[in-house]
Amino acid sequence: GPAPGTDAVFRFFNTSTCGLNDSGILAIVGILTGGSTTTSNNTGIWVGAAGSLSLVARQGDPAPGTAGATFGNFNGRQMLFNDSSQVVFMNVLEGGDVLPDHSNQLAVFAWSPATGLFLVARAGETIEVAPGVFETFGTFGIATVNNTDGAPAGLRHDGKLATTVNFRSQDWGLMTVDLNCYPSSLAYRDADGDGFGDSGTITHVCHGAATPAGFVSDSTD
Repeated sequence: GPAPGTDAVFRFFNTSTCGLNDSGILAIVGILTGGSTTTSNNTGIWVGAAGSLSLVARQGDPAPGTAGATFGNFNGRQMLFNDSSQVVFMNVLEGGDVLPDHSNQLAVFAWSPATGLFLVARAGETIEVAPGVFETFGTFGIATVNNTDGAPAGLRHDGKLATTVNFRSQDWGLMTVDLNCYPSSLAYRDADGDGFGDSGTITHVCHGAATPAGFVSDSTD
């Protein structure tokens, strides 16, 4: 049938990447055909009740939180879905600000009915893991298996996300994210206290929260 938000129709669905919550809302990965579909835009994610789906993200569309990168193929990518109808997924980005060595190509995104689609974390970003200790994201691993209450093991019903992280240093960690903190703002490390931050060392500040000590909103150091 017709694929909402496109001029195409659904060809088939990836049955290993789908979700159904307690409110009867679906999250599906669809593969498209027809219309203006090409191999560069023939996959996407939809959420909604049966017969009333809305497009969340489509291959080839601009990826929020990037400088011109677009979504890659969604087929076979990890996806989580909870009873708040929030979706979390990984994607391999293309074009735009993706570096020639592809070291910042992998990213985690989320979609919420209240706030829409947003970037959660991306390879190449730096995070403070202890006071004065910074690590750079390499890869992520989200747990797609279910808990006994039917919730994805890595995404609680209240929007708290947990993901493993492989840092560039080869260290590993576990990162938790409150999806309800969006929209967040960026703050940049001001190591010398001159009021100007380093654009290569950032942290995300929860909406309405104070900028942490040692960080500023300016990135022009």
